[in-house]
Amino acid sequence: MTSAWRGAARHLPAGLLLAYLTVVLAGVMFENEGVPERDGFFHARYAQMLPDRGLSREFPWTQFSVWKDHFADKDFLYHVTLAPFCRDVREPLPGAKVATVLLAAATLTAMYLVLVSLDVPWPVFWAALLASGSGLFLSRLLMVRSHVLAILLMLLAALAVLRARWRTCAVLGFVCAWAYSFPLVLTYTVGAGALGLALVGERRVAWRVLAASAAGVGAGLLVHPYSPGVLVTLWVHVQAALGSALGGPVELAAELAGLSPMQMLGQAPGAVAALAVAVIGTIVLGRRRPGEGGLSVEAAAAVAMALAWAAGPFLAQRTAEYFVPLVVLAAALVVRDLVAGRETSPWRLPAGRPRVALLGTLAVITGALAASHQLALTQVHELVRTNPPFPSSETWRRNRFFDGAAAWLGANLPSGSTVVNLWWDDFPELYYSLPGMHYLVGLEPNFLRLADPARSEVLEAMRTRRIPLDLARLGELFGAEAMVLRTDRALLYDELQQGRTPPAFLDPLAVVYRLRPAPSQIPGAAYSRRNLMPPVSRAPKL
Repeated sequence: MTSAWRGAARHLPAGLLLAYLTVVLAGVMFENEGVPERDGFFHARYAQMLPDRGLSREFPWTQFSVWKDHFADKDFLYHVTLAPFCRDVREPLPGAKVATVLLAAATLTAMYLVLVSLDVPWPVFWAALLASGSGLFLSRLLMVRSHVLAILLMLLAALAVLRARWRTCAVLGFVCAWAYSFPLVLTYTVGAGALGLALVGERRVAWRVLAASAAGVGAGLLVHPYSPGVLVTLWVHVQAALGSALGGPVELAAELAGLSPMQMLGQAPGAVAALAVAVIGTIVLGRRRPGEGGLSVEAAAAVAMALAWAAGPFLAQRTAEYFVPLVVLAAALVVRDLVAGRETSPWRLPAGRPRVALLGTLAVITGALAASHQLALTQVHELVRTNPPFPSSETWRRNRFFDGAAAWLGANLPSGSTVVNLWWDDFPELYYSLPGMHYLVGLEPNFLRLADPARSEVLEAMRTRRIPLDLARLGELFGAEAMVLRTDRALLYDELQQGRTPPAFLDPLAVVYRLRPAPSQIPGAAYSRRNLMPPVSRAPKL
């Protein structure tokens, strides 16, 4: 067998694993026609429009946010990446989902290649642990959002730190600033790795990689196609993070809520186990005598990066997307140091009782990994099938709330009319399904607060029922023709249940109210609370 064939055979298990995982991820992504994380609708439609929009700084779809006249595409390179897959004007989302599966597969492949380049034993196992150790991480890896690309860039940046390649850190920092709305996560990660390097005496290298990363991010933000708007966006995100921790004037996404210790253990058991291995292994290596083989520089930097993110999921669960890959990398390098100089080939087993013990240990580890894999898939499937809830299996498969409402609005209102989206997280699907209308705000409710604090305060107070929902006032305040709501959310407002303002359109998923001419009753339908209450099951039977 030639050396080329031997090299290919060495990577065959990894190739089979990655092929299997890609098929599994694609199966999850295409279980239905939508996405559980609704921002994906926005990214798919925007990527489809990008070739025609170019670098436009106007975004009329959000009439009352800073985006209207000062738009900044905070995820520019991510949208460029999606654009070739989103050429179908009618339905760009399937293409965006294909791109997401490919990015997820690229991330898992990158983890494997990073481990191989660092001479980590059993790299296939660690790559499998990344894909199976946390249902929360796996679900975030399958979102049509720019953080999926940021995870890949962060893994490459971690390798650059471990290899002391400061120029690579600068390039990756620059790319991240163009591709992701919060590129400071990369600088934070590199900074933690630099601290680990400094603690083991590599201060000069630590300073170089940190300075290069910060310079790359800074340069990327300054020469960004949408600068200085991206700087405003970055500041809004910093405020949002502080608002999540300290409480703010606008209710933000649930992903910024933290996990309890038990939730962390249930949603990321493999990552928790990897953290225990990394910490205990570091202590063991630190107590070894000189000459016995201690903690390597690479492992020290990786452990520092993992520990820097360890508290993240308890503050904001979305940070699991950074913590999980870094803790797997740290555990792998610590194990590499622990077994340095020993035979680590799975095909060469010792004779006698050591062989039995080793085989038993491998069986237990394999079983635990398989169980973790099954748990992660179960959690991801549960998320896909219940978030958000739909009233039937058929509507869940379609996975759209506003098909009927969009058709009615398109047929009954002039193009470019302003429609009140009382709940800002309804904007992505409305923008996707009916880009011919304009809305109030989307994705970032703080952008409305920045542009018009007075209107933002009234809208948020009505949405959260601190003051009565007044349709006439909404129409006057925003110059809007109609308001659209998910039907289940309309049930939250007593003002809509009293029958004084009948809806202009109603189906089991959405309801539309005219705000300025006088409202008219739905032909042939009696308006009552019962009409607005379809049977909602959180897990449709398939």
